[in-house]
Amino acid sequence: MSRFAAVLTALALTLTCTTAFAAPPSGLRVVALWRAGDGTKQVLVAGVPSGELLQKRTALAQNGLGVSSLAVYRANDADQFIAVFEPVPAANTGMLILSRTAENFYQAGGELHKGGSRLVDVALSLDPKSAKKVRYSGYWRQGLGNHAQYLTPAESWSEYSAAAQKHFGNGLRLVSFSAIAVLDDVQNGTYKPLFSSVWSGGQGNGALWLVPPSNGPGYTAKLNQHLGAGLHSVAFAAYTLNGSAPVYTGAFGAHGSGGTEYSSPAITWNQFLTEHQKRVSQGYRLADIAVYKTFTKID
Repeated sequence: MSRFAAVLTALALTLTCTTAFAAPPSGLRVVALWRAGDGTKQVLVAGVPSGELLQKRTALAQNGLGVSSLAVYRANDADQFIAVFEPVPAANTGMLILSRTAENFYQAGGELHKGGSRLVDVALSLDPKSAKKVRYSGYWRQGLGNHAQYLTPAESWSEYSAAAQKHFGNGLRLVSFSAIAVLDDVQNGTYKPLFSSVWSGGQGNGALWLVPPSNGPGYTAKLNQHLGAGLHSVAFAAYTLNGSAPVYTGAFGAHGSGGTEYSSPAITWNQFLTEHQKRVSQGYRLADIAVYKTFTKID
């Protein structure tokens, strides 16, 4: 059973890194999900700008590796990416579209969809020109069928929940989820969360349960409840509104990859590497990763 639990003390790095942080951002927090599988064949590209990530994708695709999870955060006045690569079918067809406005992202994604590609993962980042807006990043590849697919725009939880109910009712199922805190009120310095997700056909017709934004204990209770009912984590996201306390949200269902799983709370990069070493040694692979940065709120 999954444990949303404390992470142990630091050990050595075992996750294969093609690019590792020289000095991980002190405020970076990682939430991760491991699922039964071979984690020794995964490759992590960590803390790189878009141009370098595109180069890594091209090189790794030649070895049959494609992106299974994508995360992004802002540092050094640019989006910095973390991507998990692993063996996937049709890796050479994989395409990354990074740090685009909604209009540009939808346009580029529409062309890829027409060409037979499907969106595997989506990640949100703050627009460099306005902390009230977001940019989209995602990874597409072929070989995933020709089913309908929809990307919900970054929106409030109530709007997102309504869209989720509609897509679920139309026979689609969630395959990727992202959340981010954007500036809400400049004078008061308050933030609000926005949520975006990918819905696809061909995922079966199993049940799906959304967990609304919750603190750690609240999310843990729901996680244990759904896992105890025989469901598994489909997607999750994490962010902070006050600069420090994490907020978690996610979905549990009967479709997609099942099996035993383990989840981490929001932890530092070095703690994440420690936990990953432990999980891989126990026969698990890194199934999904989400990140956000803490900040100092000035009243």
